[in-house]
Amino acid sequence: MKTKKILFALFAMVCVMAASVTLTACGSDDEETNVQYSLGFSSMKTSDLSEMTFIDDTFKSAIGVSTDTFTYPAGEEKLKAACEQAAAQLANRAFSGEYTYVVSKFSSKGASTFYQWSNK
Repeated sequence: MKTKKILFALFAMVCVMAASVTLTACGSDDEETNVQYSLGFSSMKTSDLSEMTFIDDTFKSAIGVSTDTFTYPAGEEKLKAACEQAAAQLANRAFSGEYTYVVSKFSSKGASTFYQWSNK
């Protein structure tokens, strides 16, 4: 009788393990998970610290973040609109240096440039 209980318990454990492996394997590979963004300068020429601070602050303010790395639960469309708002604020300003500012995206699918602004 004790042997039957042990065998039944082992069989139940094997069934649970098989079910968990099967259900885990059915996940969607197309779904991006753990999406994070970072922003900053990818290039600069004849840079000025006050101009760099102004550009950085303009993007962070439009996006609504205070750090260089962040998540954005509002979605990509709103993030792109915020980046375009920052670019519009910078469009009519004259800079002594040349700058390229990038918002990068990092997810389970890898890294990519999400948005790029340049005054060149």
